[in-house]
Amino acid sequence: MTNIVKRPAFGRPTASIKLLVASLTSFMLTGCGEPAVCSKPDVLSTVSTLWQRQQFPQVYDQSAGIFSVQDSTATDISPDKSAKIRTCSVVITFDFIKFLRVVQNASDEEIEKQRASAKARNGKTTNDNLVNYTVQSLNDGQRYVTVLP
Repeated sequence: MTNIVKRPAFGRPTASIKLLVASLTSFMLTGCGEPAVCSKPDVLSTVSTLWQRQQFPQVYDQSAGIFSVQDSTATDISPDKSAKIRTCSVVITFDFIKFLRVVQNASDEEIEKQRASAKARNGKTTNDNLVNYTVQSLNDGQRYVTVLP
């Protein structure tokens, strides 16, 4: 003996689907407006400075151009969206060839020779580093940035 089960009608959305659509729309609109604190230019500049001092304290004063922050990669990874302390991450690119210039006082010709040699060997001349950091917004509008180990 077989039982025939009637299929539910999908003609009109139910109240729960309407509520879901309204919730998703409001959630997406909360992301509009001011950019996230993790990707603010002053925060990223501070992260870059702190990371450089942490990783290369001997050559920090001469490190212009060796490191570049990929600001498009700044991400808020905090699980609690209401917390005053945000946990973030960003990619900082390290250029080996420019570092060579600082460490060995290499000339422009030597630098270009090294770059061509690396390109011929399909070698990497840069390295991407994922840097995690926290940003605490203070009451006076300033931010306290900490680069995590």
